[in-house]
Parts: sequence; C-alpha cells; structure tokens
Amino acid sequence: LICSFPSWCLIYAIYLGPAYAMSNLHLALDENLSSLWTYLSYGLLYLMLLHSICTFFAHICKWSGLAALLSGLVIGEITLAGGVTLHLENLPIWYQKLSPLQWTLSLLLKDLHGHTALSKLPPCKGKQIQRQDIIVQASCEPLDGDAALREVALSAGVEFTEARLGIGIGIFLVLTIVGFFIARYNGQKKPRSAPNKP
Repeated sequence: LICSFPSWCLIYAIYLGPAYAMSNLHLALDENLSSLWTYLSYGLLYLMLLHSICTFFAHICKWSGLAALLSGLVIGEITLAGGVTLHLENLPIWYQKLSPLQWTLSLLLKDLHGHTALSKLPPCKGKQIQRQDIIVQASCEPLDGDAALREVALSAGVEFTEARLGIGIGIFLVLTIVGFFIARYNGQKKPRSAPNKP
C-alpha cells in the first residue's frame, strides 16, 4: 500500500498537467510558476484522498460491487458539498466545511479570478444587438472576479487546506490498514483436514 503511493502520485501528476492547461489556470501564471505548483500539489493531495477512500472500501468490502457503491456514495457526497453541483449557501454550515473539493476550489480559483489575472485577458469586444431594426453596439461589463466567487460562495478562503487534505489522506490510510488486517484475520477459518484414517 505504501509502496504504491509514489507510483499513483506520478500517474495523477500526468493527468493533472493537461487538466491545468484545460482549466485556464495558466492565465494566472507568474514568473516563478507558483500557480502551476499550487495546482499540482493540491490536485495531488485531493486525488490521493479520493484514491485512499476507494482503497479503504476495496479492502473492507467482500464484494467489489459493494466497494464501488460505497466509495461512489462518499465521493458523491464530497462532490455535492464542493459548491459545483449545489450552491454552498443551500447546504448546512457543517456540511460545507467537510468537503475537500470546496477547500481546493476556494484556494485555486482565488488566483484565477484575481485582478492581475483578469487584466491579462484580451479586451472585450462589444456585442451587436438589434433593437427595432437598428443594430447597436452593447458595451462590455467590467470583469469582477471577486463578485463571481462571492456568487458561488467560494470567495472565503479555507485555512490550512494542505493540512486538512493531508490529515484526510492519513486517516483513510490508517483506516485502510486497520480494515485490511480485520478482513484478513477475521475471515472464515478453514477447519483442519483430518488425515485419512481407515
């Protein structure tokens, strides 16, 4: 379990590279590439947490279908509380604080929607709107990244995100090891076969 940890980190890092480019987070690049390293480190922590959840259920469940169902339920709940599928203000406060996805998004999106990143975007071209057979040029609204993050309730940063994700990984790794030993030594004991006696 521990020996496979670096190989899984490498596999997830390979997936995070193209995901970084497709998410437009590269627009907020600075000279020392801190946004890239932040994305990779938090992405690895988040994906390893999900991986440890799936590994935990794979070790404690006897059937693979049950393990997939339970890990899907837990990861689904994490996703629901992340602020992407459901608005965070519609959820109870305690439920909002338990989502690793919300911790990660509130940290990563702050740089992307900051004033320096939005100022690097190309200028907006006004849209042409037709009003009573007259084409009018509509002006662009000014970009306000903070307002966009407030709208989806991701403007408040979460403190100690890396510690929270690391603690979550540690908890699920310990639970996986304990679950493995319980499943291993609590299984059905086979009766000893008696030698053939005439």
